[in-house]
Amino acid sequence: MGPTGAAACALAAALWQSEVRRSRGLAAIARLINSSSDLPAVLNRIVVAVCQQSPWSSCGLMEVNLKAQLSELIVRCDPRLNQATNPPTSWKLDECATMRVIETNQPGIIEDA
Repeated sequence: MGPTGAAACALAAALWQSEVRRSRGLAAIARLINSSSDLPAVLNRIVVAVCQQSPWSSCGLMEVNLKAQLSELIVRCDPRLNQATNPPTSWKLDECATMRVIETNQPGIIEDA
């Protein structure tokens, strides 16, 4: 096998390993979700699993309060967050990405959050 064939094999092996890690991460998240029927516990497990099984160190789940026109934090995982600073837990709908997430059915990733 020449250098090009060896490089292709190495690339294929790396892609395979990446897919295996991704599948294991999804399986770990599924196990955490299925370990309880208590909704607050399940939501907390989801954000913790995202932080543990992905490149992101923080995660939050939001809900929409149309009456108040707010996006409200349901649960958050952020090991770096100092709770003593009293971080916000709600944002005006017209100033945040929550409605775009709902309209596009795609997760919102805020790079500098």
